[in-house]
Amino acid sequence: LPQESPDPMLRLHLSGEILYANVPAQYLLRYWQREVNDRVPEAVLDWVEQCIAEKSDLVEELYLGDRLFRVLMVPFVHSHYVNLYATDMTEQRRAEKEALNARDLALSASEAKSQFLAIMSHEIRTPLNAILGMLDVLGEGCLTADQADYIRMSQQAGKRLMALITNLLDISRIEAGRLTLNKTPFCLPELVQETLDVFQLRAREKGVLLQSCFAEALPRYFKGDGARLAQILFILLDNALKFTDQGYIRVHFFAFKALPEGKVQLYCAVEDTGIGIPQEKHESIFELFSQADTSTTREFEGSGLGLNI
Repeated sequence: LPQESPDPMLRLHLSGEILYANVPAQYLLRYWQREVNDRVPEAVLDWVEQCIAEKSDLVEELYLGDRLFRVLMVPFVHSHYVNLYATDMTEQRRAEKEALNARDLALSASEAKSQFLAIMSHEIRTPLNAILGMLDVLGEGCLTADQADYIRMSQQAGKRLMALITNLLDISRIEAGRLTLNKTPFCLPELVQETLDVFQLRAREKGVLLQSCFAEALPRYFKGDGARLAQILFILLDNALKFTDQGYIRVHFFAFKALPEGKVQLYCAVEDTGIGIPQEKHESIFELFSQADTSTTREFEGSGLGLNI
């Protein structure tokens, strides 16, 4: 046994006799002498007996006051003794406990945040729906051109706020693991066209052409969460139209792959002739609250939630 080892090392006989102890092991011996009035505690002798009887290595944990040691015993059966190697695990165990506490605290904070977002999103949406409803009623009255403009701008601002609240609610559901996918039949071309129709007015005002195309062999009907698929298309189309001032925006459903149990995997792309995304931003734009242009003078509005969803 090397004398210069920084860890305590002992050679213990089955009778309890200490055959060897290096310098660091003196800490163990002094502690045992002071606290248990014995050179080797009964529990340690029991381990020695078990190790020799089973003819196999034995690993145990040994507390000396506020210090924790990992003890490895290696038997020498014919000579009736074991080599005991002790490693101080106090700091490592403390660090592991702190890491677990920090993780639990972070999970608790994340859960609290998700619950807060869900509650606040619901509480804000209820009065906002009433405001949007009253604006619709006002818009049907006899209005001057200026008044109609005021109503239209208020409606646009309200709808933008509603979309932001919906995104926040979805983020909180996703983080809490509570976002479920429905399985209902839907017609893919109709779903895509209905989503495109939402953007037709904005696209015409900008002079941008909206298109959709489907692979010839692609089925029309599927079973799945059509509402979530429409939401994904809405987010991608909204981004595309935001950053495209001329040309076209095209939704491709260009292939599908058959999977076991009657499932299929659809391949979809939204293509546009807009300003594009710098290569170095391709990963970061999918992070929460992240945008390609983060300057205070950026031209395009956005919360940085859509692509993360």
